[in-house]
Amino acid sequence: MSWIIWPQAIAMLVFVLAWTHPGSIPWGKPAESVPQKPAEQVDVVGSACRSQDFNQRITACSSRIASGELKGNQLAEAYYLRGYAHYSLKQAQLAMSDYNQALAIAPASPYFLNDRGVLFRDLGDTDRAMQDFDQAISLNPNYALAHANRGYMLRSKQRMDEAIAETSTAIKLDPKLLWGYENRAFALEDKKQWRALFDDAQKMIELSPDYRLAYEFRGHAYLEVGQYQDAITDFTRCISMDSTTIYGYRMRGRAYYFLNQYDNAAADFQAALRIDPNDQTTISFVNDLKRRRPASPSPSSPQQSQNFADELTDWGVAPQSELKMEVGSQTPLIIPGGRRVTTGEMVNLINTDAIVVDVLRDTTGGHRTLPGAIYMPGAGDPGTFRDRLQRRFSSVLAQLTSQDASRTLVFLCQGSKCWESYNAALRAMQLGYRNVLWYRGGLSAWIAANQQLQQPAAVRDVSN
Repeated sequence: MSWIIWPQAIAMLVFVLAWTHPGSIPWGKPAESVPQKPAEQVDVVGSACRSQDFNQRITACSSRIASGELKGNQLAEAYYLRGYAHYSLKQAQLAMSDYNQALAIAPASPYFLNDRGVLFRDLGDTDRAMQDFDQAISLNPNYALAHANRGYMLRSKQRMDEAIAETSTAIKLDPKLLWGYENRAFALEDKKQWRALFDDAQKMIELSPDYRLAYEFRGHAYLEVGQYQDAITDFTRCISMDSTTIYGYRMRGRAYYFLNQYDNAAADFQAALRIDPNDQTTISFVNDLKRRRPASPSPSSPQQSQNFADELTDWGVAPQSELKMEVGSQTPLIIPGGRRVTTGEMVNLINTDAIVVDVLRDTTGGHRTLPGAIYMPGAGDPGTFRDRLQRRFSSVLAQLTSQDASRTLVFLCQGSKCWESYNAALRAMQLGYRNVLWYRGGLSAWIAANQQLQQPAAVRDVSN
């Protein structure tokens, strides 16, 4: 995870960051870029025609246009400035009329074309928007904002690779163009390129330390690589900036969920539902929490707080998303994308529809495992996610789950110093299984908790 940890440390030397998707979970509407003003600004148009009070601007520009004193580019600029005021006041048709008037007088202005393209985009006319951005770029190939807007349109058309290339051009032309980084970050998120997403989020924070969306991007990158506490910090920053942001509560709750902090997760999900009771993504997270949150154990059941065979011991090992070669060593507390379960939780999973898989390579013969578990030795062997074992593993899991990627899978091996179950869980997640649990304590913790071992319910060979 050095690509995340070290850049953050360097950034902290520059300024203190206390702490901010399209995809299946929307981030919300992107912030509008402020269109650039025409290069040929002439005093005769008048400062009132550039007022930031848009109603005053409309009045002033209308007066100058009606005076008959403005000609050529001066008149075009007055129409453009009034058009932008109408646009800012959400008066789309009046804005379009003024932009068209400006372009009828000055058809070679890339700035007018860019802003009319933004309006076409907002009106849902993607083809006309793209035409205007293309023409603006042909007139001024170094116009960074037009490249960034064209990148936005490519992303809306799901042409993500082209969108990344176009926004990268915008950023190269103007390294301080926040809108360019934002558009590229959306595309990188869709491509699940978490390292690059993190880098763009860092740059956005450098350019605008109080920009909430940048922390949302960075928090999402942290979440996807298993740095859940850092994700919580960033999403907390988002919430502090805007307490009505459903995304911040929802995703912070998800980070708490992966840390097994169920009460905190439930509180955040409920906060998100108070903002939007019908948000389907949050509802799905709540349902997931209900399925996984263990019921109160009976007095005879192992307690979650008991550290059987070091299953809760923090060895200081960093989580990783790649297969571990040295499988007989201390393991992390966290598995990216999955969830660690304790012995107390494991007891409650027995005799449910969860598929429990023991992957320990045991050469002693007569292997015994958890009640109802399937014995699949070798499924946690090192290698790559494209090797022969992965293909065989995929076939066997498809049979066990009836090709249902939402089925709960639990992987275990010897204990907290055994990576085989960790590797198997990573392999399953790479195959698209969404509910993957890792029983870190494994056989050692199960025995330490005075639970019984049995013959495997079935044996599945993944070595052929």
